[in-house]
Amino acid sequence: MEMKVWMIIIYSLVALCHCAPAQVDDNAERHKRGCSSPKAQPGTVYYEGCTKFECKKKRRTFVWEETLDSGVCCIVDNKGFPVGSVIFSNSTADNCTISTLTCRNIGNLPSLVYQDQDNQCSNEELLEALEMIKKETEMNSNHTEELLVEHAKHTEELLEENASLTEDEMETIKTMLDTLLIMHTGCDQGDVTVVSGNQGGSAVSLSNLLTHDKVEYENGKYNIWNSPHKNYGAPGNFVLNLGCKMRFAAIRLVNTRSGGAWATRQFRLLTSLTQSGPWTQVLETELEDSRQQQDPLPLQVIALDTRTTAQFVRFEGISYWGVGYGLQFFDIKRN
Repeated sequence: MEMKVWMIIIYSLVALCHCAPAQVDDNAERHKRGCSSPKAQPGTVYYEGCTKFECKKKRRTFVWEETLDSGVCCIVDNKGFPVGSVIFSNSTADNCTISTLTCRNIGNLPSLVYQDQDNQCSNEELLEALEMIKKETEMNSNHTEELLVEHAKHTEELLEENASLTEDEMETIKTMLDTLLIMHTGCDQGDVTVVSGNQGGSAVSLSNLLTHDKVEYENGKYNIWNSPHKNYGAPGNFVLNLGCKMRFAAIRLVNTRSGGAWATRQFRLLTSLTQSGPWTQVLETELEDSRQQQDPLPLQVIALDTRTTAQFVRFEGISYWGVGYGLQFFDIKRN
């Protein structure tokens, strides 16, 4: 009897264990999984703007830890500023100097850059100079060419100093200066004359350079300039008078083939306001071998090293293809 009682007690305890499962701490299970809102495993990282969020365990719970990331943004006074942001900008009382602090990408890292821009007033001075040139152009009978050139040079100096203008805006204004100067003087390609130089004979004279013909030889006449043959030293120099002071940034020329014998290879170009100098070098370049090309040879436009104002142009040959220098046509690039 006693044995039966003990058996009943044991069976009852076993049944109780199966029917009443142990209580589980829901919070503990949730913490074991990781962070919530959004749900993520420990160690997960994500960004919102300049803020870095990382899922970390704090004691018995997991939380999203927020920090400002200096690898993504510039940090100033516990605030994050993305790359490209202007953090502050101050100007002087006359508004001519502007100080800025910006966040820029330097070496693939956000970096603070401080800058003073002290030329903001030059736009007004530039516009005044342009207006002065325009008035002098309209009243050319009362003003000299030299004064106009001086104002144009001053305006270009302002252009070079003015960092607030884009390259396209600067080029537009320079073109306008060139046009105004040409309008004032009335100087064109027909005013160009030969001052001095050397040539291989009257048939291939320097005067042939002044006209752009399509062929080198036509109707018993050569349309080219050749230097003397290399047996006579082959000097290849000449000076041209443009007829007035001109402002230009490039030249135009056509090389020659001259029966496969004469062609210019390397040369330098110098300019001056007067025939006696001083001379300033504005270009040194090399042309391809044109002796095997066919008429018409291509018209080449070659940019100078720097824009210049001049009335006299000096061509100095350095080397040639074949037996001497030669050109079919030469002039400055005109607007």
